[in-house]
Amino acid sequence: MIVYIGVDIAVKRQDIVVLHEDLTIAETVQQPDAPSAAEYIVSQYKEAWVAVDGPRRPNCGLMADKKYRAKLGLVPHAKKYSPYRCCEYELVRRNIQCYCTPPGKARRWNSWMNVGYDLYGNLQKAGFEDFVGQAPLPRRLLIEYFPYASFSVMAGKYLGKKKKPEGRQTRLDLLRQYGVVDDLEHLKVDQIDALVGAVTAHALRHAKACWVGDKDEGLLVVPGKLLETYAR
Repeated sequence: MIVYIGVDIAVKRQDIVVLHEDLTIAETVQQPDAPSAAEYIVSQYKEAWVAVDGPRRPNCGLMADKKYRAKLGLVPHAKKYSPYRCCEYELVRRNIQCYCTPPGKARRWNSWMNVGYDLYGNLQKAGFEDFVGQAPLPRRLLIEYFPYASFSVMAGKYLGKKKKPEGRQTRLDLLRQYGVVDDLEHLKVDQIDALVGAVTAHALRHAKACWVGDKDEGLLVVPGKLLETYAR
């Protein structure tokens, strides 16, 4: 049976949360790096949908291409939106704050993205397929998600900061409203972010999700329907 796995990416640790089909938490695990995280997932779960908190691949420059923007009916000012991937633009224009993925290898403050690239690559070598809107979907699937976007869509509004008591409680309430039945109070911030990744994968399997972006650059999945704007 398929399980749903969320992985919160960081430079020195990878938080993994696994959900059963009935939305009970199978386990929470922490691994030190991308190869270890991939090896653990592959060794423990034969069938899994894995949602990774990080860009699938570097910026391909689609949003800087005027013809591409015109093709999609997107006509943002190039200087304002060209640094973003298409999926990031779709979030930012809706007032959902998002990182900006650079072309090529990430450096300095966003070097955590390289860890994500490694994780995707290792899982792909093990037979996991990228989500590109295909049907039918495979038993081993890779999904890109962004915790803040997932929670914003679930809430239908701007959320407070996750490290503040109110922001944390709001996120836990949203997970419970979705149907996660375990005691969540003990979870740390990064585990909460990983858990919403597993929920996002679950929502995709049950036709409760949507996605934005370009399949050649990376589709980003959210658990619900995107509104046109998220007011602060």
